[in-house]
Amino acid sequence: MSPKTMMAGVVHALYDSSIRSKTIDIELIENDPDQGKKVLTAVEEGLQTCNSFFMSVAFINQSGLTPLLLTLQELERKNIKGKVLTTNYLSFSEPKALDALEQLKNIEVRMADTSSNAPGFHTKGYVFFQKEWVRMMIGSSNITAGALTRNKEWNVQVKASSKGSLSQSVMDAFETMWNDRKTIPYGDIREEYVRQYEQKQQMQKKEEEERAWVQEAKKLQPNGMQQAFITRLRSLLEQGAHRALLISATGTGKTYASAFAMRELRFERVLFIVHRELIAQQAKESFARVFQNRTQFGL
Repeated sequence: MSPKTMMAGVVHALYDSSIRSKTIDIELIENDPDQGKKVLTAVEEGLQTCNSFFMSVAFINQSGLTPLLLTLQELERKNIKGKVLTTNYLSFSEPKALDALEQLKNIEVRMADTSSNAPGFHTKGYVFFQKEWVRMMIGSSNITAGALTRNKEWNVQVKASSKGSLSQSVMDAFETMWNDRKTIPYGDIREEYVRQYEQKQQMQKKEEEERAWVQEAKKLQPNGMQQAFITRLRSLLEQGAHRALLISATGTGKTYASAFAMRELRFERVLFIVHRELIAQQAKESFARVFQNRTQFGL
């Protein structure tokens, strides 16, 4: 590409789109299903035509890496070198995806450690070198299936000389992060990162279960019989009674009635007695749903 040809592309992209150019050197890369556009296509094209590359992305998961693996394996066979910089920020990246990258002999993977009060890490940049030229795609796309194929993403792709100030600035910024003392080879930090990742997954699972409990509890409302029971029990208590008896047919919801009553009347301690362990376990689960799992239960 000659400087004149490149300048025509710059004029077309930044000054007047009606001025024709043989090349498009600056363009927006996005996912657009209606036009069959995917960010993934631009990444694949960059990999397939480069002599070397580097990527700096905050998040990498298996669903985003899998479509790129065949291309990356082909680069391994050709011994085309690459660097991938990611982070333990939010413990989001999947270890199995990082392991797959680490196994490629031509790729070096490093992880920026943000766990010790370091600033967050949220870069998304793909840089592909071809002789004296460089293709840079910088924007919003991580290596996830959604980011590369479906989500609303904006990335600006620039084709420029590797001697240009923009190219130099991007390369300098990457090298600064790559060589930072808090940037560690993934193999050295893997064990600790896997532990952090698994802890986060467990926390997320617990939070999801708690949200499910809350949603289910919101749906759980006393039926007519149960509401009448609560009203009558409250009246008896106000009259000074210490005992009450509910007689109702099997399957009408007596266990839930007792749980609703204990919740509505704010009893602090409850002893629920039945004649079989299985029924006690089922009752415990019913009480937990009604109380949104916010109190302690024992069997």
